[in-house]
Amino acid sequence: MTEENVELCAQKLLEKVVSITKKYEMISRETGENFNIFQIADIGTNERVVCRILRELLSPVGNHGQDGAYLEIFLRDCLGMDFEAEEINKAKVYPEVSTNEDRYIDLVIQVGDVFIPIEVKINARDQPRQCYDYYKFAESKSKNIKTQLIYLTRDGRRPSADSAEGPHGLTKEYYVDDESNKEYYIDNDGNKVVGYKEIKQISFSYDILNWLRKCLMLPDTIKKAPVREIIMQLIRMLKIMTNQLEDDMKDEIVKEILNSPEMLKSAIEISQTPNECRKRIIMKIFDDLVEQINEKHGLVCLSNIYDYKSNEKLLSEDYVYPGISYKLCDLKIGLELWLRLEVANFMIIGFCIAENNRCYEKPYKDDIPAIVSDNINQKLRFKNSWWYSRDYIEENNTTPNFNYKDGYNDMYYEMLKPSSHKEFIEKTINKFTLYYKSYYKGM
Repeated sequence: MTEENVELCAQKLLEKVVSITKKYEMISRETGENFNIFQIADIGTNERVVCRILRELLSPVGNHGQDGAYLEIFLRDCLGMDFEAEEINKAKVYPEVSTNEDRYIDLVIQVGDVFIPIEVKINARDQPRQCYDYYKFAESKSKNIKTQLIYLTRDGRRPSADSAEGPHGLTKEYYVDDESNKEYYIDNDGNKVVGYKEIKQISFSYDILNWLRKCLMLPDTIKKAPVREIIMQLIRMLKIMTNQLEDDMKDEIVKEILNSPEMLKSAIEISQTPNECRKRIIMKIFDDLVEQINEKHGLVCLSNIYDYKSNEKLLSEDYVYPGISYKLCDLKIGLELWLRLEVANFMIIGFCIAENNRCYEKPYKDDIPAIVSDNINQKLRFKNSWWYSRDYIEENNTTPNFNYKDGYNDMYYEMLKPSSHKEFIEKTINKFTLYYKSYYKGM
C-alpha cells in the first residue's frame, strides 16, 4: 500500500462522500425533513429550553397524554431504577429547583421519597462545587434513601474535579484497567480518577437518543401524530447536536470505506484532520481581527493564558474558548476592565473583569458595578461570571458555529470562501467598535 495509492483513495473517498452527502441533502429538502422546529428556533444548545422539553416528556401529567410511560423507560433504561407503575404515575418532575446554596438544579424527579437531581451541561462550564452541592442537597432530601446526581452531557463525560470535590469530596472511582479506554485525571495523590460514585454520567448521544427511540416505538405514541412528530424532530436535532450522521447516509458511507484496505486507511487519515482545519480557520479569523483592530483603534491585544496564540489548549477539540483581550483601564479596587472577543461555539464580545491578568471568578461585590459604570455605558448582566456583559456578534443562525460537538453549521463552512470570511470580519469589527465606543475613554 503505497503513499500514492492512499492519497488517490483519499481523494476518491472524499469525492464519494461529497456525492452521498449532496444526495441526502436533496432528499431532506424534498421530503421536508429539514423543516425542524428545534433547529429553526435554534434551541438545540439552549440548556434551559432543552430542560423544559425533557421535563414535559418525563412528567406523567405532561401534554403528551402518555401518563408515566416515558418516565418509566427513562428511569429503567437511563438510570437503572425500577419503580411500581403507581409510584411512577404519581411522580413529580420539577424544573430549576433552588438549593440551600442559592443555586438551581436543572431538573428534579421525585418518585415517592426518592429525590433524583439532574444537572444538564451542553455548552456551559462546570462551576466550583456545583455537583458537590447538588448531591449534598439531594442527599438531604432523600430521607436516608441512597441517591445519585445525574450528570447529563453530550457525550457522558465526568464533571470536573473543581465541581465534584467540595470540602470533603465525593467518592472517587479509580482507573484500574490498563487495557480500557476510560479517560481519567491525576489527583493530588497521583491516582487516576475516572469518576465519582455519587454521580451517574449519562449522555444525549446515547442514553437520551435511545430513550426517545423507545418512546417513539410505543403504540400510543405512533397513534398520536403531533407527539410522534415532535419526538422525531427532537431525535434529529440531538443527532445533529451530537454530530451523528443519519442512519442511511452513514450506512452508505461505511460501505464505500469498506470497499478496500486503501479506502479504510484513507478514512482513518481523513478523520484525524477536522480539528486541525478548525484551528486554522479560527487562527485566520483572529489574525485578521487583531490586525484590523490595531489599525482602526490602535489597540494591542494582551498576551496571556486566554489568548488564542499563547495557549494551544484553547484550540483543542474539547476546549472552545480561544479569544483576544484588550485591557481598557485599571479600576479603583485593584481590578482591570477588558474588552474581549471569544469563540464559545459562536463568536461573542463583551466586557470582562480581571485581576492580576487573570479572570475574576468571585461573585461581584456591590461596589464593583458602581465602579465599572463610571467607565462603560453597560449594565451588569452576569453577577457570578468574569463577564460583566456580553453579546453574540450576530443571531446564532447567521454566524458560524465553531463547536464540532454541535455539528458545524453552514456558515462555518462558508468561512473558507474569501468573501464570507471578509464579511464576517467586517461584522465583528463593527460590533467591536460599538462596544469600544460604550467605553467612555474610547469615544
